[in-house]
Amino acid sequence: MRRLAALRLILSVAAAAHAGCASDLVVRAPDAVSAPRPSPLADLAPLTVSIGPVEGAPDPRAAIGERGAAFLQPGGPIYLTEAPARAIRRTLEETFSSAGLRVVLREAQVHVALRLSEFRVDAPRDGGGWSVVARVGVSLRVSAAPGDETWDELRSSSERSQRVVWRPGIASVESVLGGCLEDLAVVLASSDELAAALSAHARDRG
Repeated sequence: MRRLAALRLILSVAAAAHAGCASDLVVRAPDAVSAPRPSPLADLAPLTVSIGPVEGAPDPRAAIGERGAAFLQPGGPIYLTEAPARAIRRTLEETFSSAGLRVVLREAQVHVALRLSEFRVDAPRDGGGWSVVARVGVSLRVSAAPGDETWDELRSSSERSQRVVWRPGIASVESVLGGCLEDLAVVLASSDELAAALSAHARDRG
């Protein structure tokens, strides 16, 4: 009886300790992505592009997903170390720059209005393991200048997933999110429709 009581006490203390620990997971987006070359976008170099403020972005303090619970480990939110708007803007800038386009603040030949429709990574419990799933979606409105009445809008998205046996930590979640953003960069750089829109609306700056 004493041994059983002692075991119950140990389990109770362990559970209390884990419940008191922070179960939040804080991850980073990649500092850079690379777009493939040659690509339809690369054919436009050295076109100058301006990118407007990111629209539709979530509260930068809000969680971007949830991680499932494990034995003695509660589930909890997943946060990004920066605003999703900043991460997605950097991804687009890197995509253009990798293709040889120049991203400028003013006097650009063509303008892109950027809307973030989805930016999420979740790690739910899935049977005997976990599934880490990242989804990112954007829409790009291409025009000659900000506020122009003539424009083309394109939507792109990417999804990356990985199944893991152990409860996912920072490394596995960052790997899936980073891969998802890399995939989005490839989709954008390889888009004939985006290249055509940029070319059609570009103004000759001489």
